[in-house]
Amino acid sequence: MAGIGFELKRLFRRKGLFATMRAYGYAGIVCTGPMLLGVLLQVGILVLCGLWGVGRANQDLLVCMVTYTLLASLTLTSFFSMPVTRFLADMLFAEREDEILPSFWGSNAIMLVAGTVLYGVFLLFSGATLLQGLLCLWLFNIMIVNWNGMSYLTAIKDYRGILCSFAAAIGVACLCALAALALGLPPVEGLLASIALGYGVMLAWDVVLLYRYFPRSDRSPWRFLRWLDQFMPLALTGLFTNLGLFAHLVIIWAGPIGVQIKGLFYGAPYHDVPALIAFLTTLVTTVNFVVSVEVNFYPRYRDYYSLFNDGGVVGDIVVAEEEMLSTLNSELRFCALKQLFVTAAVISLETT
Repeated sequence: MAGIGFELKRLFRRKGLFATMRAYGYAGIVCTGPMLLGVLLQVGILVLCGLWGVGRANQDLLVCMVTYTLLASLTLTSFFSMPVTRFLADMLFAEREDEILPSFWGSNAIMLVAGTVLYGVFLLFSGATLLQGLLCLWLFNIMIVNWNGMSYLTAIKDYRGILCSFAAAIGVACLCALAALALGLPPVEGLLASIALGYGVMLAWDVVLLYRYFPRSDRSPWRFLRWLDQFMPLALTGLFTNLGLFAHLVIIWAGPIGVQIKGLFYGAPYHDVPALIAFLTTLVTTVNFVVSVEVNFYPRYRDYYSLFNDGGVVGDIVVAEEEMLSTLNSELRFCALKQLFVTAAVISLETT
């Protein structure tokens, strides 16, 4: 998201319906592209499963294993994401970019070791076969590097490169899945390996982007740990936020509507599918909020506070404050109305 405001302002200065659609499309791709591409990957794999007649039990197990692996990797990296982002921001501000790549590999090393042990213990008792467990662990380690890399990629502002890496991951994963099914490989193992290969392509692509932007150096890879120690509340905030977002899923999976797929792998289709659709509808507000803040509200906010910094008179400050609050109220109202219409439309299509 870093720096998106400059590009949005440039796009929204252009007049016409096509220019407006292009600006909203750009905001939507940057804000929600990676998440939508991830959903598209899951859907694409399941469509291939349906075309090849893969049993429902195998499909459910595949979805559970991928979901568990993604959530586990997200939870682990959430502890480091905010301190690492703070370290990255401080190094960029101090123009010490040679410290950045070493910290990337240092943080990866710590999370890979800790994550392999923790998730490996879970997989041992999960009921997965040895091959399934190894593939889940492989995907888990790949995703740790990918999630961690996203913190560093925000500094590059190469949105096209980031989105291309996600698109390449989907393409490779779907092609590998198609090949695995055509060759008659075990469906769960073959598709898990395909997804891991796809995200592996994304990992390689993102690392190449980082090496193009940041200089190589022999600095200590553990320097960022000082920031982890100094900003421990940030680390705990990231972890608890992530747990707050996903803990209810575990509770529902273990509840009355939860379904045991295999061993410790559970799901709750009656909850998970509506929850995903509901989450997708909120993307309307996500995109509109970003556009409202960056294009309409921020200029008023900047004018208001610049009057304090530049010694503006009281009358101008009062007028600027009224304009800022008026813009804030109208933008929030428009966001709420747009979300209301979209939610009502989706609810009306519920039975379909």
